[in-house]
Amino acid sequence: MIYRVMAAAIFILAASRPEGTEKAQAVPGIVAATPPFLHHLFTDDMVLQRDASAPVWGWTEPGRKVAVEINGQRRECVAGFDGRWEVRVGPFPAGGPFTLAVSGPQTVTLHNVLLGDVWVCAGQSNMEFDIKSATGGRQAAATSSDDGLRLFGTPHILALEPRRDFAGAAYPPRWRVCSPAALEKGFSAVGYFFGRKLRRDLNVPVGLLQCGWGGSPAEAWAPKDVLAAMGDFDESLRLIERIASERAAGVTAEAQAEAWWRAHDPGTSASPGWADARFDDRDWKQLEMPRTWEEAGFPDFHGIVWLRRELDLPADWPAETSKLILGEIGNIDTVWINGLPVGATLERHKNRAYQLAPGLLQPGRNVVAIRVLNHGLGGFFDPGEFRLEALGRTPIALAGAWRCLLGPAYDAKVPFPGIYGVEPFIPTTCHNGMLASLSPFAIKGVIWYQGEANAFRVPQYRSLLPAVIADWRTRFACGEFPFLIVQLPNFGGVTEKSPGVAHWAEMREAQEQIAESVSHSGLAVTIDVGAKDDGHPPDKAPVGERLALVAEADVYGMPVICSGPAFRSVEFCESGASVRFAPNGKVGGGRLSAKGGALRGFSLAGADGQFLRAEASLDDNTVRVSSPAGLGKPTAVRYNWANCPDGNLYNDEGLPARPFRSDKPAFDSPAKPTP
Repeated sequence: MIYRVMAAAIFILAASRPEGTEKAQAVPGIVAATPPFLHHLFTDDMVLQRDASAPVWGWTEPGRKVAVEINGQRRECVAGFDGRWEVRVGPFPAGGPFTLAVSGPQTVTLHNVLLGDVWVCAGQSNMEFDIKSATGGRQAAATSSDDGLRLFGTPHILALEPRRDFAGAAYPPRWRVCSPAALEKGFSAVGYFFGRKLRRDLNVPVGLLQCGWGGSPAEAWAPKDVLAAMGDFDESLRLIERIASERAAGVTAEAQAEAWWRAHDPGTSASPGWADARFDDRDWKQLEMPRTWEEAGFPDFHGIVWLRRELDLPADWPAETSKLILGEIGNIDTVWINGLPVGATLERHKNRAYQLAPGLLQPGRNVVAIRVLNHGLGGFFDPGEFRLEALGRTPIALAGAWRCLLGPAYDAKVPFPGIYGVEPFIPTTCHNGMLASLSPFAIKGVIWYQGEANAFRVPQYRSLLPAVIADWRTRFACGEFPFLIVQLPNFGGVTEKSPGVAHWAEMREAQEQIAESVSHSGLAVTIDVGAKDDGHPPDKAPVGERLALVAEADVYGMPVICSGPAFRSVEFCESGASVRFAPNGKVGGGRLSAKGGALRGFSLAGADGQFLRAEASLDDNTVRVSSPAGLGKPTAVRYNWANCPDGNLYNDEGLPARPFRSDKPAFDSPAKPTP
């Protein structure tokens, strides 16, 4: 699923306090901890940005002196009133390895530090898509050893207010030298293929800083002030402020969740409660489980569902080793046996396996109750993972007839408080928990693979993403850095219809507009490497390599072709249309070609605005499109204007043409951000 969430498994989690407070609240994978003397970004094997005044920072006692030395340069500073200290080192040319020494109240020495180019690999699940799962990924990983390529994975942290560091992370992040062993621990396939090509073609050290979360919309990566200025997210921002204010006042996340359940779930507020073994569920509907809500006959239901089942156990059942296996559940579940809590999980896409406490089960009758709250896809997704097991015994299958009752529908205007700690679709939370902790680290640029989660809000995205870009450029210590966008690939059903139907086509158009109108931005076209039935297409090498081509041409000034054919103009006549292209995305050399047979992907519309597929042929750098029978004189032409088109127009460099529509409405160009 595109909207995959990969948070750590816990029940109720709170968000962090704002920067400058002393005590951190719990967030996924985080425990309270004091900020580090040297920020967690700075470890052995790291890459510092070359040719830049690169910040190095941390925390100590206010007023204490701190010195940083690298490559013969020494910089000193004094910690401020909040204990934060910062120096800037460089600028230095590419090179290394060096030793970076920090001295003061503490002493830290980092080894094997390189100076090179640092790129942030940001976005949602297709940016997170692991190299081991990519087409050819394991073979690539097996030969990946490269001392000049370094990897850093930002911990998954969501927060209601900006965090200052990764203090307390269950698995503190660190830089890794690229190798088969390092990639076995996981890393972005797009990021790796991008970095590998830059290393081969530039021969300078490259650092890749992965910072993404599956399912995250663009607004999750923007701070509160940016979203407030847009005015589109006021209701969400008020809710976030209320949740954060309550927690700052001492109301725990557990208390918030319990209050929500009692206010919105009749099964929780009833006496006896619906989890109680004494509750009479004979009036409930009988339902075969496990299955998704779609399979159960209520596909559009978002809300609370209760399930109950009696289970008879023999007297010799070894209760002390029992485990309840339920598989993947969407989205939030709470489980009881005989009225006593067994466990709960907030996240989607996580298998439920609950270890049962000794004494919870009893010989004879036992009652299992499950409460599911779904605000997206709902139900049980693993029919084979539904059983009670114990050491040395044949598992007891739980599939079959359950008692079921649909509770209230979920009201997103009154969200369950726990999602603020685990769901990346909440505005500001990825920015606060992850990006804020990275700045003001010096970087070369950003590669961005995101947009699926905003595909049904394209008009908003046209102003939202430029606002995100502008904000990020104020936070990193490198001014108006390059921001390279992956245009969404082909996915879903083939459509050739009027605007408003092909949402992914409209998103691709918005991404192209942003790349062309926001300064120092670029676009990598991937319309040919998607998959009709898979929102996570595994062929990631072309994505990373095309991003690298854009970087080499537009950032590094290398004489490479980085774009396929781009629409320039069209002339209509009674028999069709003549469409002219810049074969390499810019006016100049090169030629067009049809890959894999006759040219496909073009459609024409007549005066009624209805588009029909049309035959097309190549004439040098012009495409001749013939009007279908009965169309009349065409008024508009489109190419690959569909969620999952099949067009095959390329240039002689093997790069695909950009999708387009000649009937594109006028859009306001986003203001160019300033450094």
